[in-house]
Amino acid sequence: KFKTVEGEQVRVCAVSHSQSINRPDPKLLAHAREIAELWRKTNDSKIVVPLAVSYGINSPYAANSIVRRSAMKEDSLDILMDVVCIGNIGFVFASYEMFDTNGKYIREHSPFETTMIATYANDQNSYIPSSIGFGYGCYESDLCFFKPGTGEKLAEQYVQMLQNLTDVKKDIP
Repeated sequence: KFKTVEGEQVRVCAVSHSQSINRPDPKLLAHAREIAELWRKTNDSKIVVPLAVSYGINSPYAANSIVRRSAMKEDSLDILMDVVCIGNIGFVFASYEMFDTNGKYIREHSPFETTMIATYANDQNSYIPSSIGFGYGCYESDLCFFKPGTGEKLAEQYVQMLQNLTDVKKDIP
């Protein structure tokens, strides 16, 4: 189905893409539970942060994320993905914060002259770092529910979705 906006064709593609949850190592989980409990009891970053860092956990927030991931009953979560084009402008609506390397990949491989990316769309929020981000052990990778490589897989999926919109365009008389 197509809708016309000021004479331009508007095309939309939306999918729900399932990704595996990044389960924590049992030893790290035990440390994360200790940090999360200490944070709840004291709310004192001068005590909690140095202990967390000594365990390889960047923050009490990361410890809570590790505990939440371990308690999830699902093996995967769905990520809502939307792309829209108006004329020769592509729009990507990501339900998470993506790293610049993945955004750059989408823009470089998009079939559109201009591609704009909006994050935290679709009433979901999380970080999905690039594999490089996971390698650095950044804050965002600590809070991410998904396995390393998910950001790149999703970037490739967005490019394919954008390409599908251009393929549809060619079939319109």
